Parts: sequence; structure tokens; C-alpha cells
Amino acid sequence: MSHIDCRGLSAPLAVLRIKQAILNVPGHALPLLAQLDDGCAPDAVAAGLRAHACDVRLATDIEPFLPDALPSGPGPAMTAHV
Repeated sequence: MSHIDCRGLSAPLAVLRIKQAILNVPGHALPLLAQLDDGCAPDAVAAGLRAHACDVRLATDIEPFLPDALPSGPGPAMTAHV
């Protein structure tokens, strides 16, 4: 699962950023985890995504989606930031 940070964006801008990310993320990396601000209406974002909504998980707190133990030291990234 790839991660995209949409904090600080309004719902329409978050929709645009998420749609751009979906086009640039390999299919095996879907669903895309989109982190929103508390003030950004997830229902408005989901409505704007329309058919792409099934490819995205919207969350204001992404901690539950992160792996329990992240590797320490250099190595491949656990998430792709688009």
C-alpha cells in the first residue's frame, strides 16, 4: 500500500492529487492510503473520486495502517510518497 499526504489540502485539491497519484502508482501498490486533515471532508473526497474511490483508503490517522515494526537503518522504503 502506497501513502500520499494530502494534509493541508481542500477536498477538491485532495481529489486532484489522489487522482494524479493513482495514475502514477503501479497497480500492485493499490489501494492508495491518502492522509487527510481533520477538516477535510472525506465524503466530499470520496464523491469526487467516483470510480477511483475503490482504489483509495482515506484516513486522518494513518497509524492503524502502518506496519507494527518498521525496519531500522538503511533499506528500501516501506511506503511510496507521491
